[in-house]
Amino acid sequence: MEHWLRQSGLLGGSEFIVPGAGARLDRYGNMSRGQTVQIMSQLRLGLDPYMWSGGSKRSNRSVARAGRIFWSRGDRIPRGAWIVTGKTIKPLLVVVGSTNYKPRFNIRNVVETTVAKSFPGAFRKALRMAMNTRL
Repeated sequence: MEHWLRQSGLLGGSEFIVPGAGARLDRYGNMSRGQTVQIMSQLRLGLDPYMWSGGSKRSNRSVARAGRIFWSRGDRIPRGAWIVTGKTIKPLLVVVGSTNYKPRFNIRNVVETTVAKSFPGAFRKALRMAMNTRL
């Protein structure tokens, strides 16, 4: 989504977005796919901004039920995507200058250990099958 926000001029090249208080997160801390699509649709992000809903009665009902999303440029409220539901307003995406990601586990070590343990036997089995089925 950051790519499309940058393409539309809403996000600078050295800025990032993080989920806000109104974002629905899964157990891994990622935003739900449905809410991501909802944000992209209402902000008209993507290759073709006209590919999203056209304002039909059904679409307008869905937006009214789920909440209207808008982008704040930072005038009165902080920059980011906000959702309005009823009389409440909550941040969905907040613009930050930097992120602080740290590796949770050493993926290289996991791959090397798994390959060292599994590859020789799997290779012998595949080679045996290839030799038995050759023409």
